[in-house]
Amino acid sequence: MTTTYTIRSHHHSFELHCYDFADELERPIVELFETLAGVVPPWCRMIHCNFLECQSPDSDAECSTDYDYRSASLRLGAAFFKHDEGDRVEVLLHELLHIATAPIADLARSSLTKVTADYNPGARDAILDPLTGAIEQTVQDLTFALLPLFTEDA
Repeated sequence: MTTTYTIRSHHHSFELHCYDFADELERPIVELFETLAGVVPPWCRMIHCNFLECQSPDSDAECSTDYDYRSASLRLGAAFFKHDEGDRVEVLLHELLHIATAPIADLARSSLTKVTADYNPGARDAILDPLTGAIEQTVQDLTFALLPLFTEDA
């Protein structure tokens, strides 16, 4: 079952489509999105949020973006709901910051692929791993910096 919500922040609104959530889990998720709405960039007009296990076994949540279609997809696994509320805020904030940084991260990855494809294909992997790590570190630093705005005990 799919439920659609319009989430508003002070600078824009977006549609949140929730898929396959039990009623007792969906309302808290919508409330978290309402709390964190200002972090979602204005280019993102739709977020598809699925109750699905993540592809990475170490992840509680994962996201992907489609900048051209102004949308993002977010997976929340069962492990996400085992966290207390403060940790859920942190995890969702982190994923929403991945959405916010996606245009520059995607540009860096695609530029790297184009540049190395013809000249030195082996260089791609040598640069991509540190680039991915740097993107993750940046998103985590932003998460730590912004978290106190959304939690009382951060």
